[in-house]
Amino acid sequence: MFGFLEDTVKTIVKIEDIKRFRPKDIQDFTEGKAFMVKWGDDNDEDEFYKAQILKLGGTMEEVKNQLSKSRVRFPVMYDTSVDATTEEDDDVEVERLTLAKEKKEKRKQTSKATTSSLRSMLGQRLKEKEDAPLFSSTPKKRGP
Repeated sequence: MFGFLEDTVKTIVKIEDIKRFRPKDIQDFTEGKAFMVKWGDDNDEDEFYKAQILKLGGTMEEVKNQLSKSRVRFPVMYDTSVDATTEEDDDVEVERLTLAKEKKEKRKQTSKATTSSLRSMLGQRLKEKEDAPLFSSTPKKRGP
């Protein structure tokens, strides 16, 4: 499959060059949504740029045919948020999520330990007060 894309340059690229985009058919895309697209020569290192999909087709000829039949409408790009831009960013995101999980788990364990410790201290203090002569469980008789 091929797609006609618009960034600052309009071009036709293979669907495989669009990050995290696997359409079921040629209508399976959202107008105005940004995607990360690999643009580069065979000699250069590939870079990803933000672009939107305007047309899809099974072959490059189908896309060119669609483009020649009618004027291409350029929708406003309303969703400019995209996933991480490079594999390094993907790795950073995974690492960030892992660290966040570990931090949350550590906080949870610390909270449990603190609660346990405070309950233990409270239990000891109550026991000490019960054992003290002013806080006896048997009522004292007053008067003659």
